[in-house]
Amino acid sequence: MLDFLPIDLSDKEWMTELFETGGAPSEEYNFVFAYIWRKTYGLTATRMGDYVLVFSSKPTPSYLFPCGKGPLKPVLDAIIQDAKDRGIQLQLHCLMPEQIEQMEAIYPGKFTYELQRDYADYIYSADKLRTLSGKKLHAKRNHINRFLENNPNWHYEPITQDNIGDCLLMNELWCKQSNCDENKDLQEEACAVRQAFAHYDELGFDGGLLYLGDKVIAYTIGSRLTPDTYMVHFEKAFGEIQGAYPMINQQFIQHIGDGYQWINRQDDMGEEGLRKAKLSYYPEKILDKHIAFYKG
Repeated sequence: MLDFLPIDLSDKEWMTELFETGGAPSEEYNFVFAYIWRKTYGLTATRMGDYVLVFSSKPTPSYLFPCGKGPLKPVLDAIIQDAKDRGIQLQLHCLMPEQIEQMEAIYPGKFTYELQRDYADYIYSADKLRTLSGKKLHAKRNHINRFLENNPNWHYEPITQDNIGDCLLMNELWCKQSNCDENKDLQEEACAVRQAFAHYDELGFDGGLLYLGDKVIAYTIGSRLTPDTYMVHFEKAFGEIQGAYPMINQQFIQHIGDGYQWINRQDDMGEEGLRKAKLSYYPEKILDKHIAFYKG
């Protein structure tokens, strides 16, 4: 069997290098994502040549499509054999259309594919999120204007070790309001958030806080995904404060600089409200992903 090992902070350099070599713009092809969600999905990793391989034991055993460079067939052959050795049905998750083309070129007719719409990534123009220009985003500008009118005592701060405690307190209050203890998805997200803040600097996060007076009412944290794409990992705000969500969204993108063309705001997990919110920002692309089942 392949030697999959627990993902550790010491793996950051080599995994990041191979993920970026592969250039996949999807959230799963990222060391930071793999590290903070490793407990939820039972993620382990190994290296085969110039490829990074990730195995997920939860909720169903499956493999991330190999990411890196070089001949692909020997790597896929090794994964097929590994699944046989483990006595599991081979599933490859989060395949994008171009990866399906690669699979079919190597193993024509050997796999079936199923669209995973709930896990499609929403990718936006960084410039449009920064400026909210254009008729389509008029409603977002209105929400921000209402926020500014109602909250003259607001200010924005980058997250640092000096104010990260304020952010953790806000997140705890948000979880209580949202009944995280009664929602499995929110419980798992809360676990990932704790991992993110526990290793904030080591993982290379950027973050921003929105204050009213001395109280945090919203935060966002993110990290680089590829040289031209930035990924927002978490964004929380108190929903009763009109405009807090669009305000932290815009402020954060304005403060991370203009070095990125695209912003990946991850998936909607099939939640109707979250899907509506993400679509309301008019993504430039919705990155479809599929799961592949090996027929043999």
